[in-house]
Amino acid sequence: MFWCCIMNEMMISEQLQKQLLEILCAFDKLCSEYRIPYSLHGGTLLGAVREHDFIPWDDDADVTMTREHFHRLEEVISRSELRYFIRGNIKKQFCEPGNPNVWVDIFICDYISDNCIQQKIKQNLLTVLDIMYRNQKSMKLSNLKRYSFIKRIGYRTAFAVGHIVPKRWTVKLYTYISEKSFLGNRQKMFRSNDQYGGRRLVFPAEWMDAYERIRFADQSVSIIREWNSLLIQSYGEDYMVPIRQERNIKIHDLIRSEQEINL
Repeated sequence: MFWCCIMNEMMISEQLQKQLLEILCAFDKLCSEYRIPYSLHGGTLLGAVREHDFIPWDDDADVTMTREHFHRLEEVISRSELRYFIRGNIKKQFCEPGNPNVWVDIFICDYISDNCIQQKIKQNLLTVLDIMYRNQKSMKLSNLKRYSFIKRIGYRTAFAVGHIVPKRWTVKLYTYISEKSFLGNRQKMFRSNDQYGGRRLVFPAEWMDAYERIRFADQSVSIIREWNSLLIQSYGEDYMVPIRQERNIKIHDLIRSEQEINL
């Protein structure tokens, strides 16, 4: 029974990653055709550099692009007859109709002040709004035990307030702060719609200026030329050592179950 479960998990993973590669290639083709710069990100970038493929247990595809280029992507999709669309209000996903189990996560890079205090203000405001937007199921995956008592109280308070404030207001404020507040001299960027850990990472804006191609499975995709610096910032100097992240898998399973219910 044990080995049967393992084999089934491997088969599902292989099938899912095949579909992920297809939608990632569709995303790359669209961006290449309309000259929209983007880069692989997160575990997908890590897999491309380390294995020239998905990490064996990876169950989603991650990319990142600037706010300007994301708007360009939205414009292209809206005025074309493409079968793909952008899903989500804060978290953004490149999707295919009728297939809720497969998507490309899009992390948007916005400018942020080079002043440490203003950085913290902007990041913390977005964290509060992110919590306000969440539902009960996503709250269960937040692992509040890792935070101090005071932070847990703040977390639950923000979540409670989110039930009172209309979601559309939360999204508008989130977008406004991300795009137009605490910009500094536009020399620094961060991923405004990333998870908390990713959102607090600030990097030089020039990282998003230059790109190169890398082999991925039997295809080629785009990554920033500063990919080594990005991976070190995200995973540390030993990023080539594989570490399985169960929490991300649970979050993705939750998203898939919710999308299937909404079909």
